[in-house]
Amino acid sequence: MVELTLYDFTFRIGLSTALGMFIGLEREWAHKEAGIRTFGLFCLTGMISTVIYQPYATIACAIFAIAFIIVMSAHGISQRKDPNLTTGAALFVTFFVGVLIGIGQMVPAVIIAIIVTALLSIKTELQSIAVELTAQEVHAAVEFGILAFVIYPILPDKPIDPWGVINPRTIWLMVVLISGIGFVNYIIMKKYGSKGAAYTGFFGGLANSTAIVAEFSSRIKAEPALTMIAVSAVILSDVAMCVRNLALCIFLAPSLLPKLIVPYGVMIVIGGLFAYRHIMKEQPVTVRIQSPFSIRNALVFGTIFLIMVILSAAAVFELGRAGFLISSFLSGMVSSASATASAIALLQSGTLDINTAAMGIILASMSSIIVKFPLAYVSNNKKFIARVALGGGIMMAAGILTAILII
Repeated sequence: MVELTLYDFTFRIGLSTALGMFIGLEREWAHKEAGIRTFGLFCLTGMISTVIYQPYATIACAIFAIAFIIVMSAHGISQRKDPNLTTGAALFVTFFVGVLIGIGQMVPAVIIAIIVTALLSIKTELQSIAVELTAQEVHAAVEFGILAFVIYPILPDKPIDPWGVINPRTIWLMVVLISGIGFVNYIIMKKYGSKGAAYTGFFGGLANSTAIVAEFSSRIKAEPALTMIAVSAVILSDVAMCVRNLALCIFLAPSLLPKLIVPYGVMIVIGGLFAYRHIMKEQPVTVRIQSPFSIRNALVFGTIFLIMVILSAAAVFELGRAGFLISSFLSGMVSSASATASAIALLQSGTLDINTAAMGIILASMSSIIVKFPLAYVSNNKKFIARVALGGGIMMAAGILTAILII
């Protein structure tokens, strides 16, 4: 039996009951037979089983939980009702949420409870997305899942080059994360379509901000009335690019956050306000963005990323800080996400200090904005060119100024 103080035991009783009831609340709302009380009791049972005597009590209670779920499902089938397989699975997971609380793993228990409740509550949305996926997209997702979750764990988690900058697991993790962001965004755009310039510009920019300016530049040649809408879309694609790069830093290198939150925050706010002023009339606009979730795209991105890491490292070793900053700026014209990821990789390997890495990431974002200017010029629309340059220029000026003050 686990020795606990009265306070610890009471706290675990309260937390397990609360989490079980939290999960059960959704089942109650969905009018299932197992609801708040059943889920609360299951979670409480799991917690008590670990406190009484491990592992026999836990095993016995788990067997009882499985038997209960089987009987509940059989009853549903006999009554020609829903067999409640999802509810049964949720009850089983809820039992082990209680087990986690019993052994003192409070944070994982809370996270799992939230995930279970979220999965239960978005049934309709998940089914709709699954139905609309094409066979090609499903196959690509499965193949990529194998590469991401089968290959990733067996990759060496240490540098394999003489300079100590190429860590295969770190590089692959960044490929998985960026490709995952692109795929989620692709599914959102495919599901809800193009609701207007703001929607198209932002969500399209998460996947490929360059595609947005290229698309609108060609559109306004035939439809000059879309000029102001096109300006807002292009600027919002820059905002989305900043959000994506900042998110990469938050997930992969939180130590960069104090250096980047203000410059990126200022750029995002200014860009958003500038775009808002130019949204005069929302019109559906379709931007053709192919699914980024494929083995080919992942390997292409991984190759580009690896090349950028090698070139950036070479620039650091040969030219020092200045060489890396120049490399980041040039890399950002090709892919600011890749440039950001390479800076993070070099920071984690100890090749760069935090200030240099942060400034390199900012410069990569600046060059991603700059590269849109010549693309906007293709439109031959002076107002569009001027407004895109003005909005992008203000974002860059604000970002550079705040970065110089902070970094």
